[in-house]
Amino acid sequence: MNIMHIKTSQHSYPILLDIEASSLSDNSYPIEIAWTLPCGEIVSYLINPKTVSAWQDWSVSAEKLHGITRHMLESSGEKPEAIIKKILETPNHKVMYSDNPEWDQFWLSRLFAAARQPLDIECRHLYTLFSAEVLDSKVDGIPVMSTIEKFARNNTLSRHRAKADVRYLLNIYQAIMVG
Repeated sequence: MNIMHIKTSQHSYPILLDIEASSLSDNSYPIEIAWTLPCGEIVSYLINPKTVSAWQDWSVSAEKLHGITRHMLESSGEKPEAIIKKILETPNHKVMYSDNPEWDQFWLSRLFAAARQPLDIECRHLYTLFSAEVLDSKVDGIPVMSTIEKFARNNTLSRHRAKADVRYLLNIYQAIMVG
């Protein structure tokens, strides 16, 4: 099982989501998914594309970006049905927050369609959790969100892997909402 856990405080967190994909084409599909549980723990899974005959799209440039090979997915990835079961077992899973909700909604729909499951999850932008006052505030003429994003990037080991990208979102959320 390819699950990675990161523990945080006992604050109740929204479900933060990130999905890595085979490419950015209309034929792309999810290859890795991560989300936070309400306790702030991050779970992450590789998705096996071999189990879905229609999932043939592959971008070498995307592979170079995220570092996930098709071989890794086929040898260590889980079936879409298993991932969906875990999503549906997550409390408060009906609304998930992302920094790119349009793409993540698209890839969730591809995941659920592959398993012939109805999708009843809405992806919203992470920033919808924050007040306009926070989003628009400045200190010494510098937007606060720029400073928070820089802090979050500096406290995330890498990017373009689902777990790391959710850690980035969690760092932003914690900086604003948890303190």
